[in-house]
Amino acid sequence: MTWQLTVAVAEMLKADPTVSSIVSEYAGVPAVFTVAPYPEGAVMPMIITEGNVTDTPGDTKTTIGHDITRDIRIYDDETGDSTRIEQLALAVKDLFHRRERKLQSYMPDNTFMVVKCWAEGPRLANVHTADEYVYGRIVLLVVWLTRNMETLPWFN
Repeated sequence: MTWQLTVAVAEMLKADPTVSSIVSEYAGVPAVFTVAPYPEGAVMPMIITEGNVTDTPGDTKTTIGHDITRDIRIYDDETGDSTRIEQLALAVKDLFHRRERKLQSYMPDNTFMVVKCWAEGPRLANVHTADEYVYGRIVLLVVWLTRNMETLPWFN
């Protein structure tokens, strides 16, 4: 339902000079993926943001609202030093926190209006398996989107 937010978040991450200078490249663009598992051949550091964690109705009398939480997951190879992933995670947080107008500018159409955009974290999300140890961080986005009911085909 909110594919527009997926597009906007991914494009905003790819366009940021700080983020794009730290993440690796995949197919000639910054390694920001909207699906997991990530494509074979992609290398770290990378970012994955896929879908909403929650999408709670936030309707008012005249608008349809979505109160959304979304994880932006950041991964890097174990190197014995977490400086790079910490820098990347903070850059992601700073990119989105209280940046409603900027996020709105990346929305692919005018269906939704970005009312609120907060970023929380980063929090740890290290991956420990028998085959790998990967540093991970999660920045949680809290986004409130609204749209005017009069724009919906079923309203009238």
